[in-house]
Amino acid sequence: MDFASHLMFGSANGKYSITGGTGTSGVQFTISGNTVNYWMLDPNSAEIDADETMKEYSIGLSELESKWYSSASQK
Repeated sequence: MDFASHLMFGSANGKYSITGGTGTSGVQFTISGNTVNYWMLDPNSAEIDADETMKEYSIGLSELESKWYSSASQK
């Protein structure tokens, strides 16, 4: 299955969103300077997916580049 063809991107309420088409696959994020703040559903916050709450995380852009990008053109 080609998952890339099912990715959706959008923005609302000052945040960007990327999702694979299901509520549990979504990530919301903002970028401020060199910091990316992102929100994902917290699987430990509820017994069922529909009741889960979003949990905020932060990571630096340089850390993302070093972790996920391998070539200069990707960076």
